[in-house]
Amino acid sequence: MSSVVEGFADYRNAARLGVQDAGGEPVLVNEDFPSLPTSPRNACLDALESCDIYVCIVGSRGGWTAPSGKLVTEEEYEHAIRLGLPVLAFVIDGERDGEARRFERRLSGYLEGRFRKVVADTDDLRANITRALTPLVAGLVLPMNPLQEISEALANRSPQTTDVLLRVVIAPERQEEVVDPVQLGDRAFQDLVLRIGHEPSVHLFDYRFPKKQAVTVECLITHQDGTTGPREAHVWLELCRSGRVRVDSGVARAGLTCVEG
Repeated sequence: MSSVVEGFADYRNAARLGVQDAGGEPVLVNEDFPSLPTSPRNACLDALESCDIYVCIVGSRGGWTAPSGKLVTEEEYEHAIRLGLPVLAFVIDGERDGEARRFERRLSGYLEGRFRKVVADTDDLRANITRALTPLVAGLVLPMNPLQEISEALANRSPQTTDVLLRVVIAPERQEEVVDPVQLGDRAFQDLVLRIGHEPSVHLFDYRFPKKQAVTVECLITHQDGTTGPREAHVWLELCRSGRVRVDSGVARAGLTCVEG
């Protein structure tokens, strides 16, 4: 959801409700995100990249100008075009300052712009966003992780042990590249995985046992070899660029009953 922020809260809230009425999930960076360790520009563009549809609203003011000399909203609009996202444009009826008029003309260009809707007020904006979004949201075919993929990850035996294992598989709802594959081979990223795994609150790894890391085309594998210690010291962690995580953890046999099925 892209627009000026200052003095535009009622319209942004109406837009949020319109998206929800259409069955979508609105993303409004200023209202929904906490403080982030990145620049405002990157926060906005990163949020845009997580979306399936881009909604642009132009009111009476152009708003902030980025170092590029373009409006912040204009940079977001250009990024949405580069990403190939469907763009829905709405213009609030009324007077506009010079920058808002310029951007409206670009947004509404007969050849390269978008067919935009002029709305009268917040209720009109909400209703028209719902009307425009409903068929788009209904037509989205999101690439989901099939249950077969999760089942296979649960079924495949860890190659490093025949011990009894507790296996956990966590997968994102959408099947897409979540982790940059370059990061998988980056030493700093690998160290971060080890550091998190050793945190007392996580306690996945144990400093007393050796680890090995390997990188495949899809995953970073971290193996804690527990063959010289108790069975529960064995850990096999796969972190894939799709965001899927598989953890095999050895468990003690004493008093353990295993049921297959």
